[in-house]
Amino acid sequence: MIKFNISKSLSDALSNHFEPTENRTPNLIWNAELITIGSELCIVTQEHYSEYVMIFCGLKRRDFLHFPAIFQDRFWREVAVLCPEIGREERFAFANHLLQMTDDQYYQMEPSTANQNKILEIAEHMEYVSIVEGKPLPVDGQAAFEYALKFNDNEDDEFSETLTPVELFRDMCKHFVEEFRFNERMRQGRYSNVISREENIIRVDFKQKLVDTVG
Repeated sequence: MIKFNISKSLSDALSNHFEPTENRTPNLIWNAELITIGSELCIVTQEHYSEYVMIFCGLKRRDFLHFPAIFQDRFWREVAVLCPEIGREERFAFANHLLQMTDDQYYQMEPSTANQNKILEIAEHMEYVSIVEGKPLPVDGQAAFEYALKFNDNEDDEFSETLTPVELFRDMCKHFVEEFRFNERMRQGRYSNVISREENIIRVDFKQKLVDTVG
């Protein structure tokens, strides 16, 4: 299950997706903010722990009714790009795994102040690009993914010891892959009655420095 903490500015637009509070433990938590630039409506979502950002622009009012499906489609595509561990023959099944994982989305108005500075930075940059430079905001998925890399991957500081959001999120991707492969073995009956410690306890290492970078 994915939980969305919705800002007050976005609450009216996504109010149809709100549900009563329940005691459910989410797999992922995303903070979501509405950004308006001129007549352009955008939603910036930020994963709570990694601070990985996804940007959705070119939205019409009707798109807010279908935002869970829009997010789901973008999520599996970006995760597929960031998971080099997935082989070509596994991609279709892995995509289905990600779709199932994001079928259950839970929205509530719970503004988060933890990462407001970064979202403000993104909003200011988008406003500069659109108004000052006169360039279009990223609308399609590929353009939005590449635009968000400015904030997800600090290429200018290659000697930094701090993990970037994209590195942290790729560590989470490894968890998705391990979970997917374990489920596949269970489905196909290729598993032992005795589960190893490595398979029984899936850890995400948020401290290990990744060598790979997003191309």
